[in-house]
Amino acid sequence: MEAIKKIQAAFDDYDARCALLQEFPNICEGLCARVTRGGCEADFEKLTRLHWKPFAWTIGPDGLKELLECRTQLHMAYLLGFQEQWLQEQFDRQREFRLAVFTVGATSGRQATWDGVFEMCRLNLPEPLAAKLLPHKEDIINTPITELEEQQGQKYLDVNLRGEEDPLFYNLIRWEEAEGKLWQARGFLYHTVGLNDLFAGDGYTKDAEGKKGTTEFLVANKRVEELDNFHWIQMKGLVNGAIEAHKSTTTQ
Repeated sequence: MEAIKKIQAAFDDYDARCALLQEFPNICEGLCARVTRGGCEADFEKLTRLHWKPFAWTIGPDGLKELLECRTQLHMAYLLGFQEQWLQEQFDRQREFRLAVFTVGATSGRQATWDGVFEMCRLNLPEPLAAKLLPHKEDIINTPITELEEQQGQKYLDVNLRGEEDPLFYNLIRWEEAEGKLWQARGFLYHTVGLNDLFAGDGYTKDAEGKKGTTEFLVANKRVEELDNFHWIQMKGLVNGAIEAHKSTTTQ
């Protein structure tokens, strides 16, 4: 796709990105993007290195445009919510960052509204898992997450932080084996699909203060060659020394 090739060619240079957006102000239309990190090529075979996850979250055209407007790739990372300490840990571990840019096909992705999320589950989950989940749609939408956490006896976030070792962490296998109660269904959406406490269901990101951000999409976590017009763009500016270089320029 010509638009993605133009973005890739200009990506490493701020002035080139600005010139590109000025000449083609709608160049991001129809595109989704996601930053993925990895330590080897296998980590980049899918949109997320967590290959067991059925879905990945991406930003939409407006979010991609905001990234391209950032002065540096470090600013891009900060815009996406990556914290300085976490980034430095990744640099120290020799992790590489790449920007995935692609178009969303008929079954590969939907804007992350409540309807979009449940449609993606219907289209992409194994039929028994989807059949157990879909009848809970309206109750999940209309029941406060705090009420479901009371039924579970723990916060979903606490379980999520403990990971798959916690028996209340509903991955694909546990959801298949579960009774299918409402609070379990919401746990599956939280831990495996990615609907955390900030998910609003309107198709837009939201920060901790409740501020509405850019469009977000839920995309099937397929092998990247199966996605339409897919390109990896190396984020060469996200390397060891980037944070120190940024601090030195801002203090001059």
